[in-house]
Amino acid sequence: MKGARPGLTVPDWESPATLGINKRASHAPLRSFRDIKSASLAARGVAPLPGTGIRTLSGCEWSFQLFRNPGEVPEDFVQPGFAAEGWHKIAVPLNWECAGFGTPIYTNFTYPIPLDPPFVPALDNPTGCYRHTFVLTPEELPPGYRCVRFEGGDSCFYVWLDGQLVGMAKDSRTTAEFDVTRLLAGRAPGQAHTLAVQVLRWSDATYLEDQDMWRLAGLHRPVHLLAKPPTHITDFTVRTPLAFDLPGAAAAAAAAAAAAAAAAAAAEPAAAGGAEGGAGAPPDPLAHDCSNSSGGSSCGSGSGGMGLRLWSAEDPHLYVLVLELRRDAGGTEAEVLEYESCQLGFRHTESRGAVLRHNGRPVMLRGVNRHEWDHRRGKALSEEHMVRDILLMKQHSFNAVRCAHYPNHVRWWVYELCAHYGLYLIDEVNLETHGFDPMFTDNMSNPANSPAWAAAILDRAVNMYGRDKNAPAVIMWSLGNEAGYGPAHLAMAGYLRAKDGSRPIHYEGGGSRTAATDVVPPMYARPHQLQAGSACASWALTALVDAGEESRPIMLCEYAHSMGNSTGNLSEYWAALEAHPSLAGGFIWDWADQCLVEYWAYGGDFGDAPNDGQFCANGLVFPDRSPHPALFEVRQVKGWGAVVLSGGSLLIQSKYDMCRTRHLALQARLLVNGRPVPQPLDVAPRSRAELDLPLTPAGLAAAVRAVLRRRTVWAEAGHVAAHTQLELPPQVTATDATAGARLSLLVIGGGSGCIEHSSSTGSSGSSGGTGSSGGAVPLLAAPLEPCFFRAATDNDRGGSGGSSYAGRWVAAGLDRLRVAGERGGVGVWLSCTVWITACLIIRITAQYDIESNGWIQISWIMDTTGALPARLPPGLTPSLPRVGVRLAAPPGLRQAVWLGRGPHECYADRKAGAHVGLYGAATAAMRVPYVFPQESGGRADVRWLAVLPEPAWRAGGAAAAVAAPPHPADVDAASRRLTHVHIDHVHMGVGGDDSWSPTV
Repeated sequence: MKGARPGLTVPDWESPATLGINKRASHAPLRSFRDIKSASLAARGVAPLPGTGIRTLSGCEWSFQLFRNPGEVPEDFVQPGFAAEGWHKIAVPLNWECAGFGTPIYTNFTYPIPLDPPFVPALDNPTGCYRHTFVLTPEELPPGYRCVRFEGGDSCFYVWLDGQLVGMAKDSRTTAEFDVTRLLAGRAPGQAHTLAVQVLRWSDATYLEDQDMWRLAGLHRPVHLLAKPPTHITDFTVRTPLAFDLPGAAAAAAAAAAAAAAAAAAAEPAAAGGAEGGAGAPPDPLAHDCSNSSGGSSCGSGSGGMGLRLWSAEDPHLYVLVLELRRDAGGTEAEVLEYESCQLGFRHTESRGAVLRHNGRPVMLRGVNRHEWDHRRGKALSEEHMVRDILLMKQHSFNAVRCAHYPNHVRWWVYELCAHYGLYLIDEVNLETHGFDPMFTDNMSNPANSPAWAAAILDRAVNMYGRDKNAPAVIMWSLGNEAGYGPAHLAMAGYLRAKDGSRPIHYEGGGSRTAATDVVPPMYARPHQLQAGSACASWALTALVDAGEESRPIMLCEYAHSMGNSTGNLSEYWAALEAHPSLAGGFIWDWADQCLVEYWAYGGDFGDAPNDGQFCANGLVFPDRSPHPALFEVRQVKGWGAVVLSGGSLLIQSKYDMCRTRHLALQARLLVNGRPVPQPLDVAPRSRAELDLPLTPAGLAAAVRAVLRRRTVWAEAGHVAAHTQLELPPQVTATDATAGARLSLLVIGGGSGCIEHSSSTGSSGSSGGTGSSGGAVPLLAAPLEPCFFRAATDNDRGGSGGSSYAGRWVAAGLDRLRVAGERGGVGVWLSCTVWITACLIIRITAQYDIESNGWIQISWIMDTTGALPARLPPGLTPSLPRVGVRLAAPPGLRQAVWLGRGPHECYADRKAGAHVGLYGAATAAMRVPYVFPQESGGRADVRWLAVLPEPAWRAGGAAAAVAAPPHPADVDAASRRLTHVHIDHVHMGVGGDDSWSPTV
């Protein structure tokens, strides 16, 4: 049994006290450059790294075999001469389940193995064995220091080189480095070397890594060999101590920067120049236009008389720090041994006076939680994948990311890419133990309260800090997620506070107000729980600040659970967050749907048990990063600022914390046949300005948008940073607005027509013109009938014991109506009673006015007061999913044109980002393919709708429609050929405060 060291009664993988074998202490990323130019270019993000001591061993295929447990592993598989011809090939990095080996398992908090810490299944513990052969050049061989570096392996792994044990590591999300100098010494150049790795899927570390995610195994991050000279830099720590004086609201910074290191340090400022660079020149990731910086964001003096610029997400200005290690030559020129380098951003974050401050200024975190996830490669991410995420986030008004719930890939987050593009980061310890206490009723059961686990938990904080301590983008340390609260958290907090005074500590567990955290980070608090002026004022969080009972800022570490058709109510959250200075923003849950392969599988689709179904699909983007409609709402609600109409002027509120708005241009679009009218825009951070509104005979401006004046590293010139639609003054009327609940149908085609009403079903049909046989041609492929039900969304299903909206709708019978009707007048008035149960009814009256020009106007009166039980359990409110009618148009009518909100899907509580306009698209394109089938495709505030033959409308790439066909899984083949239309007088919102209670 490989990996079982002789003489041990307990294997390493069931011993929490065994943190690793021969594993080097965590340190800053090292690359050992041979010249200063290479060191400088590397910190600027130029790849591949020139003149470096790194030899990449991954990025290719290794030999691989999966065994059922460690006991089945051949003893000699680590030997160079082992016959591995029958083994498979697997890409590294990659989770082995994504290559077809083993079973992916998705659970939220239920452990995928029996809860019997620290033991794991002896017979069912998938064990992957890797072999890789490589050859070293003379320069890569000793003398000098040589180490092999693994950036991540899940969950526990052993390493051998040429048959000799190198070491063992746990903590699947931080770097494990092993010294192999002795093993390579004396080897001849060109000789083949065999690296063997044994990865165990389950170990005692599994109990500390119970995050809500797919449980995947293997080498999911890169593997390197690092060569350094005999005398070399082993670690370095960068400090940028900044002192701020705050007279009133103005911030003037005076700073002295110090770099404490084991070698001489020199700070080299980034090259000046535009973002595009010269012709043929490589892009300079550290060159940023400073024209949008506020006057208070510079301090002191830099090299060459340049003012020192601070780093922030809004103005991510970076310098390059180069460390040069010299040997004193005794009077002659010193010998340079090596260089190391890193990004250098002058920054300081603190929690002071119940306000979160960055570089002395209040900061609002417009954040999102992000799991590392690729729908084909699992946890193994390419740099292109990471950059795509960052660009989407920046382009949709995010300025912060919480690394949920572990330290991320060193490139994404040491976090060089985020520092370059401008994202604040909360770096989180790889710790979650939710499965020990699922309902948060037995805190003492968590490992954080057990001495047996104390060292293993603290080690994870040490690993994170050692690797990421110099990252400018990291503004806060986090002690993990849903791991209870105990002495281990106080130990981690103490360690991080002693090491780093420039970043606050975050931790929600234990009630969010423990001594271990420097911010108050409630999870899924409702808007009314934040506002001191709400109905819950006596215990609202801001009321505690106002009463002097709390001196820390308040930040939602998770909110707006975006599962499926969700993320309603966001406007209410941000109205609350912007209403009190102690509220520092929050992080939406979460960024991307975590689903696998092209058909987007979720928990249970691989036969995995236990599983939590589609609970992994709660992102703002789909697994392939195409956006959910909710992403447009997010961009609008928490964007750069607000614009309101005040008389003949625009009142503009900047929501930037650090920068002025000089990088934006304002465009006002006139009401009738207008063109954008560009206006310069210069508003100070968190300030207001008034801008005269241009008037023309056509009318007042109805829409305003802010666009980038020039290219940035994250978007092209002209990118729309915000788009606001203004309320029109009372004297401006919209003649096309629909009044009341009147439905008008236009019969196209001439000839005679008729309306047929069924008293037994309460539905109506229509026909117009004549067919070739002389009979009527139906205008409706399915009857026009009342509808009060919708396909349940994920949020509709939230709630236990029948308390969910969907459960109550089904219990009331809204999905199986029975109709008893009567006919009055001469076909003009129709009325019916919809029986739900013996005591629940809906009374409906419809008036049909048929005009000679082909218009049919129908007025509906629907009394739904008896549709749901009069009494509900405490805390529940009555709500119908919709009140409206539905119909189906014949197969030939497949284009929709409408005046209303669009072009994308929107609902009553998620429509700020969908503006009123004239839109059109193919009806088949309107359905939003949520991972789990549910209500989708709605459009709010529609004035009129036309369903037309297919060639009738081409909307310049707009892909939307007002009518949603049922999900393909829910209809038969014949029904799929029709265009299904719902026209609702009112439609319930989608909610999103969470997805496990009725909160719409």
